[in-house]
Amino acid sequence: MGENVRVFLRSLETGLLFKEGKEWTASHDEARDFRSVTGAVEFATKEKLKRVEAFLVAGSMKAGIWLPDPDSR
Repeated sequence: MGENVRVFLRSLETGLLFKEGKEWTASHDEARDFRSVTGAVEFATKEKLKRVEAFLVAGSMKAGIWLPDPDSR
């Protein structure tokens, strides 16, 4: 593919991307890039984030991977 893949955590309720702490943003430039789905899943699990998905962006391609809520993992 040759394009950099960026991996974010996106709220299923608001569509916003995780930034840091309790902050969320609509901007890909401001959002935290987890660099891997595994990293995003581990962080979401550790922080007990609910109703989120790992959201991948590579050029014009975008895809979300729904993550089960912490209580059901």
